[in-house]
Amino acid sequence: MRRFGSVNSFFGIDYVTSNTVSWIASVIFAYATNKRYVFESYTPTWKDRVREASSFFGFRFLTYLVDLAVMVILISGLGTNALVAKILTNVIVLVLNYVFSKWIIFKIRK
Repeated sequence: MRRFGSVNSFFGIDYVTSNTVSWIASVIFAYATNKRYVFESYTPTWKDRVREASSFFGFRFLTYLVDLAVMVILISGLGTNALVAKILTNVIVLVLNYVFSKWIIFKIRK
């Protein structure tokens, strides 16, 4: 969220573009940390790695679309402050990302 505020305020870039830039940086960082530290995922083959990474990025893209839709509704539709809208949207996205990661992406396979 700090990246969003920096890009949005400091550079004067519109909220859709700043949201996209912050999303890309966040997803790359999140994949590395979730895989290694949060879910301690082990992927022995390239096929497993590609499946896991594409699943992670695919579900993150889905939640990005949810994020963007809610941001547009709150800011353009309801006139909410961009930072307040981002905070509210982050709660929804955080829950969705955890559910997707825990039960689908990094699920322990036997």
